[in-house]
Amino acid sequence: GIKVRVKQTDYAPNQISMTAVSWGGSSLYPNDEYFCAGNVDMVSLGGWGTFTATQLNKKLSGIQASVNPSVGDRVERLGGSCVKKDFETLLQLTYLCFTAPHRDDEAFQSTMARLQDALKNQDLNPQTTLRDSVASVLYNNKVRAKRMRVEDLSKISYDRILEIYKERYATAADFDFYFVGDL
Repeated sequence: GIKVRVKQTDYAPNQISMTAVSWGGSSLYPNDEYFCAGNVDMVSLGGWGTFTATQLNKKLSGIQASVNPSVGDRVERLGGSCVKKDFETLLQLTYLCFTAPHRDDEAFQSTMARLQDALKNQDLNPQTTLRDSVASVLYNNKVRAKRMRVEDLSKISYDRILEIYKERYATAADFDFYFVGDL
């Protein structure tokens, strides 16, 4: 069921870009799970396969290939790039994104702490209050139109994020893959 489209270009010699897209996204989840569904990309903090993110970075030292998942309102996607010689590694990382997300509670807790500090700092900016007020009026206080606040962090569950990730990336069969570059 996978569809693959390839576009040979000479714009950037030795470079290959990949995007994989599937319809779905966070719109499939109720508002009370929005903050989990909207933060599914946190799964990549844990690494892939048997490797933590730190171990994987060391393993990929000297290799120029990367793949990152993201879930938007209506689609889930993988974005990646590599140099020509590391194309096989790009495909291997893509495979791991579908089959083997790695759980790392320590990395998640560290990220949540940094996010909490960042959100506290946002609240100190008067422009943030103005933007919040405008968004509230324009979007009628809809949860999905509001920015995340410190109190919303309690709605984020790492277990649920992993479950949603596995649901959205359970199979590559409904993904359209686009490869552009020096193929």
